[in-house]
Amino acid sequence: FEQIPLNQIDLFDWIAVDLDELVSNIKKLDRLKEKLIILPPRGMFGREGEVKQKFQQLFESGLKDLLVLNLAQLQLGREIGFRLHGGFSLNLSNTESIRYLEQYGLLDCVLSPELTLAQIRSLGGAIPKGILVYGHLPLMLTRNCPVRNAKSCGECAGKSHLTDRKGLRFEVRCRGGCRELYNPAPLGMADRMREVENISFGVL
Repeated sequence: FEQIPLNQIDLFDWIAVDLDELVSNIKKLDRLKEKLIILPPRGMFGREGEVKQKFQQLFESGLKDLLVLNLAQLQLGREIGFRLHGGFSLNLSNTESIRYLEQYGLLDCVLSPELTLAQIRSLGGAIPKGILVYGHLPLMLTRNCPVRNAKSCGECAGKSHLTDRKGLRFEVRCRGGCRELYNPAPLGMADRMREVENISFGVL
């Protein structure tokens, strides 16, 4: 929450902030409500009731936009009344899936990062479509901790890394009962934006 650039907030259409961070800072949200979008955990694995309760709490505090990262969140968000925005992990990669979720209530969506620029150009659907343009992409989502045999949770503090045979460090983050392994090399599209067509927005 502290990373939100308050002096440059008008440069962004949306700023996605972690669900738990928003709940922890719920009294500070008033002047930011129109810019914030809730970023829930990608995997819930039995935490649906807890997540729904936090969704409801934030909705009642005035936040109306939810970044949907899986189909369960689509249903939960719809029941509460959020404006729904599709995240990259919905893995939207063809016109049929975009149109289906559009009918289900998505207002816009981030496409699968696995698509080529040619495939993106050919996609249909009426809702605005976006792509990831910068960031360290998650490679794996798992319930089991891949570093637990080497260190305890207290030593890790929710953030550790694995090293491959080439010496590359893959960050491991523990969040919401899940662990995510991140690519050490960031995706960067700054030099390719002139080639991008059929896209309404980019996600950093």
